[in-house]
Amino acid sequence: MAVSNCDELIRMLGYECRRLEGLIELTTPVTLPGGAPVRAYFSRQPSGLIEVDDGGELLLEAAGLGMLELRRFEHTFAHRVEAAGATFEQGRVVVRSPPRRLWEAYTAFLRAAMAVADYINERRILARSEDELVAEIEAAVRTRVPDARIDRDVEVKGASGLTHRFRLKVNRTLVEPLRPSGRSTGPALRRILDVVKADQRAVVVMDDRSSREDADREATIVSGVTKVYFLSRLEEGAGVDELAA
Repeated sequence: MAVSNCDELIRMLGYECRRLEGLIELTTPVTLPGGAPVRAYFSRQPSGLIEVDDGGELLLEAAGLGMLELRRFEHTFAHRVEAAGATFEQGRVVVRSPPRRLWEAYTAFLRAAMAVADYINERRILARSEDELVAEIEAAVRTRVPDARIDRDVEVKGASGLTHRFRLKVNRTLVEPLRPSGRSTGPALRRILDVVKADQRAVVVMDDRSSREDADREATIVSGVTKVYFLSRLEEGAGVDELAA
């Protein structure tokens, strides 16, 4: 069947465009991890510029990562959104331009929206991977010390006044699960140092099962700050009593 007009083409491509009070809403080809499309909202400003924004929907999606992760999201993406030619204002991805340059503004909006959506997806994949590691550590502890008190996602205030989330607390010990990665080690060390200065006990459980060499390298860095337990050894029962003491 031939395409007879622009409206029909937009519908065939799966996009929707509708007029709302004071603005126009357009679905975009950028999708969120759940499959829903990111929407762009177009409005004319008193200055004559056209504003394109996401209505705060991306930030709302990121809220599903939890409040601590949400604060990290805002800091992480401010500069990435700006690199795409947009700004991050009061929780919205925003681009403004004269009407004659609207296509450039819309393209910048799409680049920024894709950066945000990709980050949300990466964090969710990492969270699932983290959940598996946490469950494996918990199982190793339960096998050796079945009556240990184990709490998940514990929030602790550090000496700096910042609040940090630890995935596990075994009796009185905060546990930071780590897979050997330089990107993970740095933030983990900051959290541990801050809470240790606030008289908390914190240790690291390093997953050494896929690469002992990488695990040894990262453990060498971390061990200057706190005790490191290798997961393979915990699964054999070694060090569990000490960790849960």
